[in-house]
Amino acid sequence: MNNFKERLLSKDYGKTIRNLVIAMAFVAIVSVLFIVFFAIPELRTANTYCLETAIIYEPSRLVEVTSAILGLCAIILFTLYWIAFSIYLYKKAKDADIIPILWLFLALYMNIFALFAFLIVRSIIREKCPECQRYVKKSDIYCKYCGKELKIKCHECGEYAEKGAEYCPKCGNDLELR
Repeated sequence: MNNFKERLLSKDYGKTIRNLVIAMAFVAIVSVLFIVFFAIPELRTANTYCLETAIIYEPSRLVEVTSAILGLCAIILFTLYWIAFSIYLYKKAKDADIIPILWLFLALYMNIFALFAFLIVRSIIREKCPECQRYVKKSDIYCKYCGKELKIKCHECGEYAEKGAEYCPKCGNDLELR
């Protein structure tokens, strides 16, 4: 089970999602072309039945089978996209160390809306280390992955300030004199 999870998480789901979206667009275009060139002309010449005010068209077997196949392809591709996107968000949450299983279930439930929520939450509570480009808590003083100093300590009051700040946010002491 652990080997399966590792193989599943080692894939590049950004490319997979892109390829699935391209495949879904292809199926949509083929479906539209099929409707325009085969189904609509056939409906004009098909057997019609009038039940009071409703007209019912009876399409040929070819139109029925082709429509069913295209619909099934669209459903399969959309399901694969939904699952790949959920795993992609799980990986992003795991990289940012923000409860990955929660984001997996949110992505399975809300899909693209979960991505927007994740990006907002991540920007509020995490920042990238300038050295190793991994996500760390905004309150961290040192990067837990590479050890780079993220904040500087005021020599006057001991408060930590953002790296690159000119003055201490607590006492106003000039941090550049350090």
